[in-house]
Amino acid sequence: MKTIVLSLLTFFSVWFAENDGLTITNERVNCTISQATTHEQLKQYKAELIEKKNIQLEIKQIEVNQDGLITNLSISVDCRDGFKGSARQSFKDEKTKMNFYRVYEKNTDSAFGIGKL
Repeated sequence: MKTIVLSLLTFFSVWFAENDGLTITNERVNCTISQATTHEQLKQYKAELIEKKNIQLEIKQIEVNQDGLITNLSISVDCRDGFKGSARQSFKDEKTKMNFYRVYEKNTDSAFGIGKL
């Protein structure tokens, strides 16, 4: 029983981790942006999303400070399957994160989300 509980905890901590970056699988797309995400990384995410899942990521506004860290970001996401949204985030520190996800599994409680983590 203890092994099952530990396995489930590990699964959920990996599955719902707030790691920065883009993850694309057959079942799920997850993109987490922090203030340290670069403009080049955002361009890469945009290209990869279109190529692999036909998801359009649009960077509406991006402001960075003198250190190159994002201070304000506005994006819109169109999954081109009925799910879309937009969000704006001010990044105050390294803990501030912005996220969007699209879950393709049937019977999921939440197939799409966008906003602050």
